[in-house]
Amino acid sequence: ESNNVSAPLQITVRKPDLVVTAFSATSSTTVDAGQAITLTWTVANQAASLGTAYQPWHDRVWLSTDNTFGGDSPLGLLTHSTDLAAGTDYTVASFNETISTALAAGTYYLFLQTDTFSLVAEEDESNNVSAPLQITVRKPDLTPTALAVPASAARNTQIAVSWTVTNSGDAQALQPWTDRIWLSTDNVLGGDTLLGGVTHTSDLAASGNYNENSNVTIPNGAATGASFIILETDTLGNVAESDESNNTTAQPITITP
Repeated sequence: ESNNVSAPLQITVRKPDLVVTAFSATSSTTVDAGQAITLTWTVANQAASLGTAYQPWHDRVWLSTDNTFGGDSPLGLLTHSTDLAAGTDYTVASFNETISTALAAGTYYLFLQTDTFSLVAEEDESNNVSAPLQITVRKPDLTPTALAVPASAARNTQIAVSWTVTNSGDAQALQPWTDRIWLSTDNVLGGDTLLGGVTHTSDLAASGNYNENSNVTIPNGAATGASFIILETDTLGNVAESDESNNTTAQPITITP
């Protein structure tokens, strides 16, 4: 009964080790919200035990408000569908990631994580994330900086209104957007009478401005006395701005019978 067991058979267990060895942008790291940044990265199998990484696995781009990985927002995902032998690597040469217009302007960080769903059993699961890539997100800011109206106007008559809108942000404002003219009993937009509007069909560079004018008619039923003409730019919210609270300006006008 002493000879029922074989001699030992020695085996060697090998595992891969996926490591992000490079992560950078091939386009500018200063990006206008709503536009794309082009990324490139390299992942190597640095397994000391010489194990092969068997497909599939996924590379994920993450967006962070700080330079520490964790609790971040997932962005693009790329599926890797070929095996990777130990000592070899692969490079993703060009990956476009659109930066959301919902982001506030400011500084952010991108991370590249390989094997984001842990499909590959590795020697070391702690080295799958790149160093942070700092980016700057810019946004436009459309602001009315001048408004000219007559001091008074009679009901059912036409008046000339002229105005200037400046892009006070640090990114280009992409057309189209609409400026509207309102008649109000106070200088705060809300519950007012629409007199007219102009659609702007040219992009506006940061720090740039444009001048516009329109002839509008005071309604026959308008209340007489002290009133205001309000100019509102980007009425329909087409442009994602760094400040959405400064899109109006007002000038007083007296309405006569």
